[in-house]
Amino acid sequence: MSNEKSKILLSIGSVTKQEAIDYIKQGFIVHAYDPRIDVFQDYLFVQKQYGNIYPYKLAVSDFNGEADLSYHHNGAATISLPGKIHPRSYVVPVVSMASILEQFKHVDFLLINCEGTEIPIVLNTDLSLFKKCSRIDVSFHHFVPYLKITKEQIQQCLDKMGKSFHYTLVKPKHPFYSFINKEETK
Repeated sequence: MSNEKSKILLSIGSVTKQEAIDYIKQGFIVHAYDPRIDVFQDYLFVQKQYGNIYPYKLAVSDFNGEADLSYHHNGAATISLPGKIHPRSYVVPVVSMASILEQFKHVDFLLINCEGTEIPIVLNTDLSLFKKCSRIDVSFHHFVPYLKITKEQIQQCLDKMGKSFHYTLVKPKHPFYSFINKEETK
């Protein structure tokens, strides 16, 4: 799926319509995964106007299947296993991070901001697949009460990724880390 001459950006619940346009203008081909209908429609608009974006109306986690997508008061959406029905939820298809990364020879930039599933994504995806990426930015959502993410889980993610990536804490209050592949910094 990867074109050797193009810069590939994978967005997992991360990129707004304007950010997608900005990345396209920087020369990226954007593969955007987001199960929200309104966001998918924004991506279709960008595709029609600018090209170079491939929208996927899919949630991403560490499994393939289905999950309930719930909207929260702040506009964020999170997935949970089917059966945990929230009044404003519906069933969405889910694809694993591994199945996405297996499609690419190389990814220049991977953005992960998926309201809680970043922990299982990082912990349960084989490190060799992440090593296909030059840079990975992950936003961890430990401060959101309904997600019950612990600082220990974030540390487990950092320990795992630290084996192959240099990382920097970009935003301490909202733990946002940037990982740079060690192989590409030699």
